[in-house]
Formats: sequence, structure tokens, C-alpha cells
Amino acid sequence: SAWTTTTPTVTAQSGTITTVACTLAKKIVGKTLLLNMTIAMTTNGTGAGYLVVPLGSSLVRPQTLAGINSSLATSVVGQSSGTNLLVTTVAGLYPIANGQNIYIGGVLELA
Repeated sequence: SAWTTTTPTVTAQSGTITTVACTLAKKIVGKTLLLNMTIAMTTNGTGAGYLVVPLGSSLVRPQTLAGINSSLATSVVGQSSGTNLLVTTVAGLYPIANGQNIYIGGVLELA
């Protein structure tokens, strides 16, 4: 099957993000989800905690993806939770600020 691109609505664990864009390119092969995601924060507002990115697919168990905040050259992680990816820095901090971009990619096992 071909890669598909979606634009999921990114939210924060707490507070409200003013303006953010997310592009999620994904391909499903059997029970394998390949993905490549860009999160571009224009204005964070009061967003805090971690980012919540809906994946649109149920995963078989908690899984982790790696990425980078390219503006800070800081590593980020995405931990799956149900059908969402929860994104933080590796230290567990809020991963993004105004004008910054995060790139995450990897492979997940679907339920």
C-alpha cells in the first residue's frame, strides 16, 4: 500500500496550544505502522506537560519512538498510549516552544 499523509490535531497534556501544525506520513504493512511526523509550533500559548498526537491506530502495547527538536538539537521521545503518541524530551519535559520544530519517525506494532 502507498504512504498516506494526515494532519492530526496536536494538543497538550495541560493548557491550550494556540497554533501548531502536524504532518503525519504513514504506511501500514500487515500489523506494522511505519511513520514520519513533523510538528511545527507557531505559538504555544499555555500548552504544558507533553504533546498528544493522535495516531488513528491502536497499538499492541506501549512502544517508544525517537525524534529531535531540530531548533535546539534536543532529543525527544514519543511514548504510545492507546491510539496516541505522547511526546516529551528525554528528561520528561515539555518538548517544544514558539517557532520550533520536532521530527519523529519509526516503526510501531499495531494491535
